[in-house]
Amino acid sequence: MKRRYLLVWIFLIFCVSVPAFAQPEGYVKVATSTSITMYWTAPADHRNDGSLGVVAYYIMKVSTDSITSENFDLAMDVDGEPIPTDSGTVQSMEVHNLLPNSEYFFAMKAVDDSGNISDISNVPRRSTMRVVTTIYASPNPVDFSQYSMTTFSGVPQGSFLLIADSNGTLVRSWSDCSDTVIWDGTDMQGRSVVPGRYFWSIPDTHFKGIVLIQ
Repeated sequence: MKRRYLLVWIFLIFCVSVPAFAQPEGYVKVATSTSITMYWTAPADHRNDGSLGVVAYYIMKVSTDSITSENFDLAMDVDGEPIPTDSGTVQSMEVHNLLPNSEYFFAMKAVDDSGNISDISNVPRRSTMRVVTTIYASPNPVDFSQYSMTTFSGVPQGSFLLIADSNGTLVRSWSDCSDTVIWDGTDMQGRSVVPGRYFWSIPDTHFKGIVLIQ
């Protein structure tokens, strides 16, 4: 009797999750005139035994044009990507040497220790701040019984503007500002503030000043 043998080929499939850029809750968008901080969720290395590992390294790209799978390799390399951490954790990197008041596209791929490369990530678009020399509020002093608002001009694009009272208590805040911010004299609950000195500032910059309400 002849014996027949069944030859079974086993294919080991390696898969690298796609990294995803995201702005995690509680994280502040950070941009200067020459740098942008990007956040993303660390992907997983799906191993053949079913376990999840940490990818080996990232390939990050930046461009003033949109980045696609077709032109990914042609986009400018970002140097100094951080070492990948466990999948699902938030990682960040500040990308330097950018031009002021310019829009950039970012993309990333992950590579495992076997050389497998993930698909391209999502492609977020971010802008650097323009170079600002002065920010001012007008009118200042302001009497809100005569004027409906005071306007802050020259606010860096994408920045935060904070207003606090003389005790340092936050009264009003704006995020993702763009050149001008209008304050109608109310706090974050919509209540009219009392006359006095109010201190405005833009975090992580040297810009700050006083608005006098009469």
